[in-house]
Amino acid sequence: MIKAVLFDLDGTVLNTLPDLAGITNRTLAALGYSQRTLEEIRQFVGNGMKKLIGRALPEGVALTDGIIRRMLQEYKNCDNSLTLPYDGIVPVLWALRRAGIKTAVVTNKPDAIAVPLIEQKLPGLFDAVRGNRPDEPVKPDPYTTLETAKLLGFRADECIFVGDSDTDQKTAENARILCLNATWGFRDAAFLAANGAKHLIQHPFEILDAVFS
Repeated sequence: MIKAVLFDLDGTVLNTLPDLAGITNRTLAALGYSQRTLEEIRQFVGNGMKKLIGRALPEGVALTDGIIRRMLQEYKNCDNSLTLPYDGIVPVLWALRRAGIKTAVVTNKPDAIAVPLIEQKLPGLFDAVRGNRPDEPVKPDPYTTLETAKLLGFRADECIFVGDSDTDQKTAENARILCLNATWGFRDAAFLAANGAKHLIQHPFEILDAVFS
């Protein structure tokens, strides 16, 4: 029996891409580098803030602590005005909570940014929000996923993971948790299938089918 649903954040519950593009391009501009397109940034997202800016830098430019600090400052200055929940996410979260199913976010976004973002955009809809913390591994390492399941009081096999990327698929495999691969986010169905996705879903309402079937 499924007792908890763990969600990725970017590209799964919230469409953060427009704000992420602004954050990334403001960082690049401040460093004197050319900006990236929205589609380029879409492909860079999924392995945490450091990977995002590292991939966005011009070829041959090394990622430094100074660049990371600049990116983090842009994150903190962003008002998230362009970030919105995906269609169907809010009613699905309410349905899960009414049924007594626990919900949580597990993301590679820094914890200090992820927690207030969820409080701002989806208040009262999650039992836990777990972002990346200093000196902890990022997904696809299963550490934060398993820690979150434990925090909720459940075994991995009592949870479902919902994510939109190959990173989320690998995370779930490493944690031995069933993964639902969301095709409405930053990676399309063909890419996900080519990278091992076995349970593609087209709309958040399909999460309810998986939990209650």
